Amino acid sequence: MGLLDFLGVGKPARLGLTLGGGGARGFAHIAFLKVLDELEIRPAVISGTSMGALMGALYATGHSGLAIERIFKAMHLLDIVSLVDLSWGRTAGGLIHGEKVMRTLAKLTQNRRIEELPIPLKIVATDFWKQSEVVFTQGSVADAVRASISLPGVFEPVVLENQVLVDGSILNSLPYELIRDECDLLVAINVIGERILDNTGRTKPTIFEVMLGSFQIMEAAHLETKLACAQPDYYIKPSLSNVELLDFKNMDHILASVKPEADLFRSYLEKNRSRLVSAA
Repeated sequence: MGLLDFLGVGKPARLGLTLGGGGARGFAHIAFLKVLDELEIRPAVISGTSMGALMGALYATGHSGLAIERIFKAMHLLDIVSLVDLSWGRTAGGLIHGEKVMRTLAKLTQNRRIEELPIPLKIVATDFWKQSEVVFTQGSVADAVRASISLPGVFEPVVLENQVLVDGSILNSLPYELIRDECDLLVAINVIGERILDNTGRTKPTIFEVMLGSFQIMEAAHLETKLACAQPDYYIKPSLSNVELLDFKNMDHILASVKPEADLFRSYLEKNRSRLVSAA
């Protein structure tokens, strides 16, 4: 069913945007945010998990898609290394403590609170001990993002209000259902990616490949089950073939690889542009 068919004549359409988790593959979100900016279409609400939470938080705070791209392009290898504060001891819970990342997040999100943002935002994390989903709709943006990106084994969990929080993708890598009732056109972008074997055959993976690859398999399985029950109005799934979870040095390649999907997204929105809520 087309957008105009179910909206009714004269009713403005609110666009809801869900940005999925996927580590470095989340750079792909930038291409779609830039399309929204080009067409001057403003989301009425955003939900996100993990890297999608970070991208959504930056966008909801007021950074344009191009500005977000420039933020990450300006980060050189030494800048990234400087954010790595290694944890020590058996009780650390992750390789990286995350305090330096937290300070950077606070700066980029201007120490804003979620309930104060110009675009409503929902961020997903996972309560480790209760094994349940946690949805942030208020409080520090930086705290919520830091919790949502806490990839098990890589980042230490975040402790907030007696909750031990880890990566939101564990339970919900694409939380589009959270904003279904707050928009008329729901767009969800899945950046889990896929693995394609080459002609060299199957080789024994490294310990990191096992850990991160298993996480990717788990995310994909959970999402497939959810999509079988209910789907967003416009679903985007770039192939992102063999892009690794921590492949942060290849942002240009990731953005170039999703250009066909971004072009299709632009065409879809252009057809219905006059009915969508403007950014003006």
